[in-house]
Amino acid sequence: MSDQETAEQSHSETRSAAPVSAGKFDAQDIEKHKGIACLSYIFLLFLVPLLTEKESKFAQFHAKQGMALFIVWVVADLVLGVIPILGWMLLPVANLFFVIVSIIGIIKTLGGEAWEIPGASLITKKLNF
Repeated sequence: MSDQETAEQSHSETRSAAPVSAGKFDAQDIEKHKGIACLSYIFLLFLVPLLTEKESKFAQFHAKQGMALFIVWVVADLVLGVIPILGWMLLPVANLFFVIVSIIGIIKTLGGEAWEIPGASLITKKLNF
């Protein structure tokens, strides 16, 4: 086997090993919309794919995940902000947690995966619009 054939086989294996969300979404949909779908995990930017990419199931999935994350984040900040001392001490920890979850969501989206955020996925299943 020549070096070129080995390289082509290695490249095709890498391409097929990339997560395609277990057949849940079309590979073309993922490739075309993963750039805009990653905006879903940056605060209010979930509105961009939610409103502009209505035909993309992949972008809609991530937009709804991002909306659920945003809602939970805002509620957690409001609740912890009202609780004196203990809530104020937990607020930076909670915000760090949400930033980390957002970064993981962006990485998973750019990798073509449809990662369901534990807990927040309960909210997204109710968002059928």
